[in-house]
This record gives sequence, structure tokens and C-alpha cells, in this order.
Amino acid sequence: MSVIKTDYKYSVDESDTYDGAYYLYLYDWKRTDFDLTDEWDLERLAQECASDYHSNHDGWEHRSWNNGSEPKEFWIWIDENTKVKFDVYLEYEPRFDARKSE
Repeated sequence: MSVIKTDYKYSVDESDTYDGAYYLYLYDWKRTDFDLTDEWDLERLAQECASDYHSNHDGWEHRSWNNGSEPKEFWIWIDENTKVKFDVYLEYEPRFDARKSE
């Protein structure tokens, strides 16, 4: 399993420029052909960008995002002059560990 650099770019700061935006990296088994005119595809792309940011760009350090109280704003670049804003919430799935007690 390898990671590939896509042509999709995103920002987490509204003042970022296209040249300063992050490239989205995805595992080679994930879908990489998003239709930027389709709302559903744009939402999925925003989720992938949020995952990339959290894992690869210190996104886990943002306290307000990590406690689930506030969304993080992401801007998906459609082209060098156009970007679309998404509010992305970080959700946690509970995990449980059980052991037999004496």
C-alpha cells in the first residue's frame, strides 16, 4: 500500500494562497477522481482533506477541533482563483476494552 500525491489542494486558513495550500495525499486504494461540480463529491473531498490535515499536518494539535465543540474550516481549491469553504467536525468513535474480573 502506497501513498500518492493528488492534484487536489486545500487550506485551513482563509488567507492562504493557492501556492501555499496543502496537496492532498491519499492511499493508492482510495478513490482519487472527485467531481468538483458535485456537492457529494466535494463533501467527501473535504473529509479526505481533513483526514490528511489531521494525520500529516499537526491537525491533532488543534484543541477546539479535537474536543468536537467547534468545526475546523477547510477551503477546497477548485482552481487557482476559486475555493469552496467547508466546516468539518472531528468525530470520535468510542472504543472499549473488557477484561474478566476476579
